[in-house]
Amino acid sequence: MSPRGFEWMEHEGEMGIQAWGVTLEDLFQAAADGLYDLLRHHFTIVQATQREIALEAPDVEVLLKDFLSELLYAQSTHHEVYPERVFHELSPRRLRAILRGGRFDITREPLEREIKAITYYRLQVWQDAEGRWRATYVVDV
Repeated sequence: MSPRGFEWMEHEGEMGIQAWGVTLEDLFQAAADGLYDLLRHHFTIVQATQREIALEAPDVEVLLKDFLSELLYAQSTHHEVYPERVFHELSPRRLRAILRGGRFDITREPLEREIKAITYYRLQVWQDAEGRWRATYVVDV
């Protein structure tokens, strides 16, 4: 198993991601990579931009959901994706990051599937017996 990664989960009409990483940052990076992979395997940035985000949540599961929801919102409203994410603070309840990427041309690169939301259904974040961070989440398509 690689130090950081993700794989799709498909089961009875559900679509989601299982992600893992050595650190919490690795996990959040892998979960975001998985989200973008569900949308489209490759995006070509046509107008570069960056955004700063700061999030607080009661626990790590909600923090991950809120983070992924921010990425999904930028994609659905502005046609922006952020393949580079620089975390300045990341704990189980707080996140501060700069997102780097930008606008893609949805007419030239249509989505493979449209995701409406990141759900709470089957949302889990935990550390396994070896101390690796793991997560599962399901999306509403």
